[in-house]
Amino acid sequence: MRIDKYLKISRISKRRTVAKKLCNNGNVFYGEEEEKTLKPAYDVEKGDVITIYMYTKRIVFRINKIPQNKNISKQQAKKLYTVLKEENIES
Repeated sequence: MRIDKYLKISRISKRRTVAKKLCNNGNVFYGEEEEKTLKPAYDVEKGDVITIYMYTKRIVFRINKIPQNKNISKQQAKKLYTVLKEENIES
């Protein structure tokens, strides 16, 4: 599954277009140490650690599960990932 679609389905991002813009602007990285900038077409896998800069936050999370369909509940969406670190950043 593409990273932009995963961010939308897991409800980390409210819209897929927003997730796509975050990727295109260089705000989504692979790994906790921000090893590689991810493009919207990056295929996520179970166990990937992703770092995302969204607005005034830096969120590091691990992917636990890849959903099979796009219609999942809010409770199911929370089980798709585990937040490893979340911190406010200064602009």
